[in-house]
Amino acid sequence: MKSLDLYYNNPKFWGNSRGFQTGIQSISYQKFGLIRKLKSFIMDMIRAVPTKKGWNCWLDEEQVKNFINCANSASSRKDMVEKLTIAVTLAGRAGLRASEITKARDDDKKDNNATLNIPEGKGGKFRTVPLPQSIRLLKFDDYLINHSTGRGVTVTTIENWIGMIGKEYHRRYDDENAVKVTPHDLRRSWGNNLAEMDPPVDADMIMKWGGWSSRSVFDKHYLNVGSPKYEKKQRERLPWL
Repeated sequence: MKSLDLYYNNPKFWGNSRGFQTGIQSISYQKFGLIRKLKSFIMDMIRAVPTKKGWNCWLDEEQVKNFINCANSASSRKDMVEKLTIAVTLAGRAGLRASEITKARDDDKKDNNATLNIPEGKGGKFRTVPLPQSIRLLKFDDYLINHSTGRGVTVTTIENWIGMIGKEYHRRYDDENAVKVTPHDLRRSWGNNLAEMDPPVDADMIMKWGGWSSRSVFDKHYLNVGSPKYEKKQRERLPWL
């Protein structure tokens, strides 16, 4: 009976083995691709509406959650992942504008990190927002300050970070609209999703947290802006339909 060593040391054996392994990998990659296609078929695509300046996107609650989760794999660097996580969570879970994200600091965290002060929102207005638990302990000063200049990161930087996550979402869910998503789209989706909760969050409270002063502007651009899923859900509540 031949020793197994004769097989282990035989180049033909390893050549066949590698061929077998390559075949298994090819099947695995194909399977992964099919799974991703299936996910994109099952999941609704991010809603994108063309405008004169580009696109307006709306993400439903599940899409916002998945978009935020994509920050974990959008970069191989731990520090970059935490930067992305802070930016996307402040936009999609706290409704901050990109310019407000650049100014968020650890000293602005209040109430045992449960509330974030925004000293200078749009128009220089002060407001407070509930701070998502997932980022309360992350160091804003470490990630939102450019330490070479001592100043906050730029709005363009925040937009680029969200763009990185959008590319990862596109890769993972095969949704081409994800690369169109901006920080403002996440803010808009935050306000809209709060209004579409069952029961909805009070509109006056959403406006207070989001820094909207005009109810007409809020209603027109943010409140229940034609979400097909939301409309379907509301129709189902009507007993005569």
